[in-house]
Amino acid sequence: MDWRWDLETRSTRLTPLGIRFETGDEFSFQVEQLYERLLPEDEFEIGGVPIRAGEYNTVRWMAELETASQRKVAADARVEFGEFWSGRRNEYGLGVTMRPWSGVNLGVEYEFNDVDLAEGAFTTSLFRIDGGWHFSPWISFTGNVQYDDVSDIVGVYTRFRWIVKPGSDLYLVYTHNWLSEGSRLWDFRGSTVSQGLATKLAYTHRF
Repeated sequence: MDWRWDLETRSTRLTPLGIRFETGDEFSFQVEQLYERLLPEDEFEIGGVPIRAGEYNTVRWMAELETASQRKVAADARVEFGEFWSGRRNEYGLGVTMRPWSGVNLGVEYEFNDVDLAEGAFTTSLFRIDGGWHFSPWISFTGNVQYDDVSDIVGVYTRFRWIVKPGSDLYLVYTHNWLSEGSRLWDFRGSTVSQGLATKLAYTHRF
């Protein structure tokens, strides 16, 4: 709601079918109804296509199949389709996660969107590689590399976490973003857009 108590956003999601097997594999089918009231000052662009002010009522359907996470190789696949702003969007996603050794995981994910709006149509592709190395229950290193063909930005995010004691953690985070000047991901010629190094210490005192 806004300050006048007028509705701005409402989301209702139902899962008419959800199956969890004894192996830990899961299948679900969901439907979501979304209401958005966009004011003139909130107009924006997505994929180079403008989204105009107005009221939007959309319904989307989602199906997802996910294998058990305890497997050496786990996978998930999802399909999402239905209304999207002034038109429609079909989304397809596929991910694979490998755990070759205890405490080590490596994942690859691909997502494709086919969007057809009243104002125009476009497609997007997103690639992500993520991994983690948990040296012990107290020390871990995680990170991911991501690229999408809309912004043409390749981003790297890494995080080191040390649990000094339960409730007291030390974090070191490094991020780096490059703008790809090539026409394809495999033709990458990047220039740095931003980079940063941050640290955080969380301390809990019990009394």
